[in-house]
Amino acid sequence: MSFGVYLAGTFETRLGIMTQLQVVNPTVNDLEIHVFFLRPDGTPVWDGRFEVESNGMWETDTIRLREEIGRIQAGVVKIFSLRDRRLKPGIVGWQRHAAAGGTPGDSQYAALGESNLAAVPEAFAAPDYERLTG
Repeated sequence: MSFGVYLAGTFETRLGIMTQLQVVNPTVNDLEIHVFFLRPDGTPVWDGRFEVESNGMWETDTIRLREEIGRIQAGVVKIFSLRDRRLKPGIVGWQRHAAAGGTPGDSQYAALGESNLAAVPEAFAAPDYERLTG
């Protein structure tokens, strides 16, 4: 897996399922990520910007973001990597879908599946980012 400027995946909240996202910056530069949660039809629901230090990690899950994403049962997550407010390659990421019997780290929290967040080709990053930030 190589690092990218644009990662995409899915999230779930149906039937007690939760999704955990992890984004790693394996580079020597501090980066900013801009994270978007979208409805299945592509309509943005929530977005946030976060600093990820060199060799650092950012993570969240749909339990922590319950208020921000509302009652949406499933959707798309898109994550863009920036430096000095410009798109810049430098992130890798994972998503885990799990049974949300407790909270992350709790003994009742059981992983159902894990996969890489898909690295979207860089040629699609700028047009999609511009559309989302409008």
